[in-house]
Amino acid sequence: MNNLEYSLGTLLGNLSKELQNLNTRMLIQVHDELIFETKKENADKSLDIIKNVMENAHKPVLHLSVPL
Repeated sequence: MNNLEYSLGTLLGNLSKELQNLNTRMLIQVHDELIFETKKENADKSLDIIKNVMENAHKPVLHLSVPL
């Protein structure tokens, strides 16, 4: 498994956990496009979660400090 596959897996895992309570599900993923389905009343909250996860996906999961 390469880093891209790991990152995408982690990202999608985080999305599915957070969106499960809102009954929001991802229908399809093509390259950098993700299509979701949810109820109208959950759309704004789901959008906020998806946007936050996608905008912060590039940040490392583990921060290391190396004393010099």
